Parts: sequence; structure tokens; C-alpha cells
Amino acid sequence: MSSLWKPTTQNTCTGQNLDNATTSPNTEDAESMVGGPQCADRYSSFASWQKNSIIGLAAFAGWFSSISSFIYFPAIPFLAADLGVTIQQVNLTVTSYLIMSGVFPSIMGDAADRFGRRPVFLAGLLVYIAANVGLALQSQFGTLFALRMLQSTGISGTFSIAYGVLGDLFTPAERGWYSGVLAFLCVKVFIFFIC
Repeated sequence: MSSLWKPTTQNTCTGQNLDNATTSPNTEDAESMVGGPQCADRYSSFASWQKNSIIGLAAFAGWFSSISSFIYFPAIPFLAADLGVTIQQVNLTVTSYLIMSGVFPSIMGDAADRFGRRPVFLAGLLVYIAANVGLALQSQFGTLFALRMLQSTGISGTFSIAYGVLGDLFTPAERGWYSGVLAFLCVKVFIFFIC
């Protein structure tokens, strides 16, 4: 059995077969064997500034999920008066938004893994924009309720897709730092627009 299968040790960055190496590697070769600086550049076909731009755009789109939830709260009494319903009924739209926010990230994340991140991301943003236009034009409570759920359905998956994009762009050693950057950008943009 052992003669049929022999594991080989191959450098995933350079493709060099390490089983036949007769000399000990120097420092530069050792860095490339463990995924050092040379390997990080080959992990993605994007330049560093492109990767930062992509993750910045993904964080900006993910920010809309948070802002759509919180920006709605001051308008609740006005919506109740305008639609002729109680504040408790309008609060149900907040609950429905949060329920969809809990369910749809996993669905959109799975869809992004199957069909690609860009089409699912764009489809979610289009649904979100359409729901926002509908919310601006609505005049009935039932429509408000349904469109708030649709709004959450479209935008709530952007965070899971953004973290998938992060995993695609950066090496495992870089992902922790960029996860913090992603979260920081979302919070910073939120604070910038609120204050």
C-alpha cells in the first residue's frame, strides 16, 4: 500500500517540489515555503490598493444594513400618525426587519458561494433599492410591513458576502486584521453619517 501512494511535499506558492531538495534552503526560500511576503502577493491577482478598494466598497455596502435599521426609529411616531395605526403596529415592522436580518444572511451567503459573490451582491442591492423606492411611495400599513421585510431581505446578506470577499482576497494570516478593518469601516461610516 505504501508503494502505491507516496505523499509529496510541494510549496504551494512557488510549486517547487521540496522532496528532492538536496541543500538546506536559505532565508528567502524558507519564507516562501511557509507563505512569506512573496507568497502573499501571489495569493490574489489583485494589487494591494485594489484589494483595499474592494473591501472598502463591501464594507460600505454592508453599512446600509445597519443604518436601515436604526434610521427608521425616529420616524415611527410620524409613520403611525400618517398611516392611522398605533405605534405598536409600526413597531411590528421593526420586528419583521430584524427577523429577516437573522434569516437571510445565511441564505445569501450560500447563494453567493454557489452563484458568485458579485451577482448575489448586486441582486441584493437591487432588491434593497427597489424596496426603498417602494417605501418612499407607500401609503398603507400592509405595504409598509411587506416592504420593510423585503428591504431587510435584500440588504442583510451584504455582511456575510463581504466576509466571503475578505476570505477570497486575503491570506489567512491577513484575514484577522482585515476583519477588524471591515468592522471598523462599517462603524466609522455609521458614526460619520449619524453625527
